Amino acid sequence: MASMSISGRSRTVGSWLVMNLQLAVSGVVAASAIVIALSAAGRDVAPGLEHVWLASVSFDGGRYEDRTTLDDARRRLVQSSTQRNGILGASLVGGDFLVPSGPRVSTLDRPSGGERNRVSTLWVTPEFFNAMSLEVVGGALPTWGEPRAAWVNQAFVANNLGRTVTFGERLRLDHGPRTVEDVPIRGVVRDLQLEQRDLQVPPPSVYLPLEGSSIQQHTMVVRTDGTPEGRRDLGKMVADAPAGVMVGPFQTIRDRMTYHAKVLDIMGRVVIAGASASVVVFAIGLFGLVSLELEMQKRDYAVRRALGATAMDVWMKVVMSAVISLLPGLALCIAITWYSGEVLGVYPESGASLGGVLAFICFVFLSAAAFAAGTPGLRLIRSNPGDVLSEA
Repeated sequence: MASMSISGRSRTVGSWLVMNLQLAVSGVVAASAIVIALSAAGRDVAPGLEHVWLASVSFDGGRYEDRTTLDDARRRLVQSSTQRNGILGASLVGGDFLVPSGPRVSTLDRPSGGERNRVSTLWVTPEFFNAMSLEVVGGALPTWGEPRAAWVNQAFVANNLGRTVTFGERLRLDHGPRTVEDVPIRGVVRDLQLEQRDLQVPPPSVYLPLEGSSIQQHTMVVRTDGTPEGRRDLGKMVADAPAGVMVGPFQTIRDRMTYHAKVLDIMGRVVIAGASASVVVFAIGLFGLVSLELEMQKRDYAVRRALGATAMDVWMKVVMSAVISLLPGLALCIAITWYSGEVLGVYPESGASLGGVLAFICFVFLSAAAFAAGTPGLRLIRSNPGDVLSEA
């Protein structure tokens, strides 16, 4: 590492390497804490979903071991549910309905097709749009047994397709290493607004057929008529589940979202506590390292003061030397956080810009670095250069 002291002495490479690694790890933890905390906020359910209920559904892999029998079981379960008097609509969703996957999606039939954006993706049965009262505003309605295709919402068209869509144009979905599929757009649906923040900024979404997938864990989405009979029908659906299928218990979407928000809130508090402690440890370590180096270099700084350098010049030299030496760690923090959020998609949906989070992290750690390095620097410039130079 290049020397940053005025006498040309090399900094202790090992010590600054450790400080940079600590900065990188602390920054990633702090960014995760902010994203999780923001994700837990503003998760109140949007209006119009008062009678929507959710239940976990799992199919026995031994009984439904191939996709054909699994699809038949899915269809029978949904159709038997919609035949009950108090049920207005029912559907199955692959995985957790409230935690959609986020593959990177690009368009193949447009000049900007190389652009890959991460969007919310749900695997659903054809009855999903009716169960959630989502109007298909363009294209065809989904049905069982049709070729694989995708339905997109209005926010996806506005944000990713330049507000115009040609039915049949293809999307490329990159779910991860060696898991890429190309599907044509078959229809456009109204935006699904689950949370209050979705009313202002609906998230771009893609809906894929659950049929043909090997997903074993599902969420059943049911809309009732709001009567006591509808609630009784929910209990009957749990009790009447066919062999090899586990359903329930049902919860309102509000209760399920409240549970998710509490989990994220607890995670956020724990990670924030860890992030705060890491910032303090980082600042203390930097304070000790800079204090040690200034003690070793105080004669050099005294010579600079004697030759006409102002106290502010010396103090800025101390602070800037420390900050510049920490830039590699800050760059590593930004790279890891950006890759984790934009490429791997490990962070929960928060509605916040990852760039804004990173800017805040940079401000916090650079401020901490300036304070930790500037404090021993103040002690240095308050010393008398003549006394320092006269020491044996």
